[in-house]
Order: sequence, then structure tokens, then C-alpha cells
Amino acid sequence: MPGFMGTMLGVTPAMAARLESWRFDRNLNRLEFKTDVTIRPRAQLIQNPTRVVVDLPGIKLNKPLVNQPIGGAIKGMRVSQFDPQTTRIVIEMALGYNLDPQLIQIRGVSNVQWSVQLPKPQLNPATPPIIPTEKEPTPISLPSPVPGISKPSPASPQSTIQSIEIEPNSGQLIIRGDQALTYGTRWQGSEYHIILNNARLADNVTGPQLTPSSPVTRLRLRQDDSQTVTIMVEPSSGTRIGDLILIDAKTLALSLRRSLVPIGQPGGSSPGIPIPVTPHAKFVVVIDAGHGGPDPGAIGIGGVREKDVVLSISQQVAALLQQQGIEVVMTRNDDSDVDLEPRVQLAEQVNATLFVSIHANAFRMDRPDINGLETFYYSTGDGLAQMVHRTILQNVKIGDRGVRTARFYVLRETSMPSILIETGYLTGQNDAPLLATDNFRTQMANAIARGIVLYLGSG
Repeated sequence: MPGFMGTMLGVTPAMAARLESWRFDRNLNRLEFKTDVTIRPRAQLIQNPTRVVVDLPGIKLNKPLVNQPIGGAIKGMRVSQFDPQTTRIVIEMALGYNLDPQLIQIRGVSNVQWSVQLPKPQLNPATPPIIPTEKEPTPISLPSPVPGISKPSPASPQSTIQSIEIEPNSGQLIIRGDQALTYGTRWQGSEYHIILNNARLADNVTGPQLTPSSPVTRLRLRQDDSQTVTIMVEPSSGTRIGDLILIDAKTLALSLRRSLVPIGQPGGSSPGIPIPVTPHAKFVVVIDAGHGGPDPGAIGIGGVREKDVVLSISQQVAALLQQQGIEVVMTRNDDSDVDLEPRVQLAEQVNATLFVSIHANAFRMDRPDINGLETFYYSTGDGLAQMVHRTILQNVKIGDRGVRTARFYVLRETSMPSILIETGYLTGQNDAPLLATDNFRTQMANAIARGIVLYLGSG
């Protein structure tokens, strides 16, 4: 994409702590959010109108006020920058409904992931007029200690990791130590890393025995130093990494969720059996082929133009998704010129479930050594980005340049989970010849479609 390096240089220096994603699950009455650093939220219940207020100290939102209508007993949710150092999430009840503060549960899923479980809202017998009140808000207590929030004190006994197993009934990866466990997590390429602090591997620990039907393709154990153990998990195709939680102080459980959608073999012409679409969950995916018309995008080795490459891939992705019973809307289906704003407006008008923008990258002709896949998201697209990126790496031979956040217009202005995929470098000595071929474009389209279907099927 022209100007790509300049755009990225503009967003990388000020890496303030961020609210990376948030969602309210109406079916479960649960708020889930994720930050990029360890925090301790503050929560309170405020009356007139009834609302749950969650403050995230030290977190920057980096976008305007976000309002999300919910409906029913819950009027909606809004996310805003309460002050320069605090992001605030507010869940407001509909008029006449209340909550029991004793039944509101806040849980630290990991050191950066939290959930706020609300009880069923109760309808008041009579609805008094809304009058401003000075009544003190009701604090909502957090679990103490919070799972995964703090590193152990120097006096804490070191935990010896005694076993790492896949529980056959639940499919969870179970990690057991002989002392309390503290941990962190991160993605590195296609691997999910669990970092255990103040821990060591037992001499005889080996990890689970993996079979072709295991939810994990590969699992490696590493003693990084005398105090740190890293467990590297590579999920198999069709498996989505879920929550990592403490069952008790000495036991961690990682959810490994199988998709309900069978997926075809890599490089095949179809990503598998059609996805079952329920009457209440119609999926609409917007596929955005970058550039077009007088804007060729990047021009690479041999004169290959980005707009041609990504239109070919996008059209194939759209066809594959439609075969799965998913409604697809394309921002362009020919060599037309579409500005960025109309692309976003289209996604909002059709109330899209997901927005996927497809591009091909470029750097300089004198740097053919730069190659590889990159996937970007801004706010709520983290899970989608990880799933699609990982699925491409599992099915297409291409270098991995990682999943990152970026402030591209089509990402920051869309309200649904959105990602931008850079399918390779047109100036790269490895990527350019491949991107010029129909076979590689088809492989890439299959993998992108497969990742989207897996994401939708595992939600």
C-alpha cells in the first residue's frame, strides 16, 4: 500500500496503554474487555438511572465516545475517555429496571482480560420519575487476589510444573503446579505462549501425547531462566484458543474450542460444508478489495498491481463464503474507484457482522528481502485478526510478520470487528512471484475464507 511505512511510523511512537477490545454479550448478560497491560478496574453501581460504571485507570481509548444500543432490560453501553488517564465503560439499564449489586461478579480471566457478569435485571414495581440524586454509588468488589494480576513476591514459593495434559472430556489444556501460579499470555506467530512466573519444570514433565485428532498440533515446553517457564501451544486447524483461567491457585485451564464448521483440505476449492445459519444469527461479511480504478495501490516487481491482486483474492473469498450460506457484500466487485468513507458507510448500512479489507504490501524495490503476511486490527478485531492470520499461516507457505494494531481509516471508523490483511509484499523476492499467480491467490482466498468461517463458527 502506498504510504504504508509513513502511516505506521505515525502511530508507533506513542504506545499508551489501550483498551484493545470490548463486547457485551446480550445472551449471557456479560461484559468482556481486554487491555494491553495489566490493570485493576474500579466498578460501581449508580442509581437514577441504574447503571454499572467500570473505570479503567491508565487506559487510553484513542477514539470518540462509543454508544452501543442493546435493548430489552439493558438500554445500552457506552465507552468514553472519562478523563485523560481513565477510560470508562457504562452499562445502563432501561427505565424501571434495577440490579442487585451483590450479584454483580467481576472476574479477572487473565492479567489483561476481564469479564463483568450481570444478574438478571429486575423490574421495579413502580417507576419513580428520574430525579438527580446525590446518593453515594455502591462499590462493586473485585476478586482478591485477582487471577494473573500480580507477580509473586520474592518470598512466594516457586511453583514446580508437575503436569500438562489435555482433558479428554472438556478439551481443555490443564496445567498443574505444586504452588500458586501466576502467568501472562501472548501470541507469537501461530503459537499461543503461556508465560509462568516464579516457576520451574519438573524433571519428568513432558506434556500431553498428541494425536492427529488433538486440538493442538504442537506443544513445546521451555525453561527460559530459573524463574520463568513458557508453554508454546500451536492450535490445530479448526481450533480456537479461548480463555485461560485459574481453576484454583495451583491449576490453569486453557479453553481449546473446536469449530462447528468442517473445513476442507488446504489448497482445496472449497472451505467445507456450509455453515448452519440460525434464523436469529444471519451473518453479513463485508469484503473490501483495496484501491481500484485510477488508484492502482502498490506496484511491485514485474509491474504487478495491488488492485488487481486483491480484487482476484477478494472475489474468491466472497464466493467461498457465499457457498457457506454467509451473506457477502463487496465494497467493489470490479476495477472501480471507491473512497474510504463510502466503504465504511456501506458496512454500517448493511449492519455487517465483520469487515475484512484485503491488500498487498510494498516497501522499496531495493529491499526485496522484506516479505511476509501482516494482519492489522484497531479495536474489536483482535480475535478475528488472530484467527484469520493463524489460518493463513497454517495453509499458505508465506512468512509471518505478525498481527498488530493500526489506525487505518477502515479499521477505526467501523463499529464491527474489522481487520486489514496484507497478503504479502509485491516488492518481495519471495512474495511477488507468488502473488502474480492464480494458484497462490486461490490458496490465499481459501485460507482467508476458512479463517472467517472458523471465527464465525466459534463465537
